[in-house]
This record gives sequence, structure tokens and C-alpha cells, in this order.
Amino acid sequence: MHVLEFIIEWLPVTLQVWILVLLARKSLYRRFPLFVLYSLVQIGTGLAQATLVGSNNYFYVYWWSMAIVGLLSVLALHESFRAVFGAFYRLPWFRLLWPGTVAVIWAYAAWRAWVHPQVRFTRA
Repeated sequence: MHVLEFIIEWLPVTLQVWILVLLARKSLYRRFPLFVLYSLVQIGTGLAQATLVGSNNYFYVYWWSMAIVGLLSVLALHESFRAVFGAFYRLPWFRLLWPGTVAVIWAYAAWRAWVHPQVRFTRA
């Protein structure tokens, strides 16, 4: 394995571990439990994918872990959004900002996939 490949494969896991260490030092793991869970899942999936490279199970591990990480990332972002903009949650319209934005992004992605399907595949 070349040095660059090694760095690309293990740097994200190392940085996630470092973020967890910083959260533990500052005792912020109680304030951001979903972000800590997201970081732990990222580390676990990174290690699992690195050990399964070239295996037949890599495909399933990769896509299931991406689905779980995607959901956890949205929840962790919402957690940090509430921490930063907590004072604005007294405004009624502001409570709908986060779920509305997520819904618009998902609707746009679904519309793009429907209108511009890949050439090799049908819409179904």
C-alpha cells in the first residue's frame, strides 16, 4: 500500500478519534450525545470497511453503514443547530426551519433523480 492510500484510508478515522478525545476533555459528550454516537459509528464503519476491502461483504457493509451514517448525520446536525440557535426556537416559524429545509433538500434530490435518471437504468 502506498503512503497516500494509507493516509486517505486512515486519516478520517484518526480525526474522528481526536474529535472524541476533545469532546471527552471538555465534557461535551453529555451536551451532544447524538454527535458522539455519530462519531463512534463513523469510527466503527471506517474500521469495518477497511478490514473488509476486497471481500464480498464489503458492498453490504458499505451501503448499510452509509444509510445509518446518513441518518445519524442529519440528527447530529439538528442537535448542533438547536445548540447554536436555541434562543430563536421561541419564534413559531423558526421551529419549522430545520425540518422544512431538510424536506426541501430531499424533495429536490428525489425530483432530480426522477427527471434525470441515469442512462443505463429505467425510472423504476
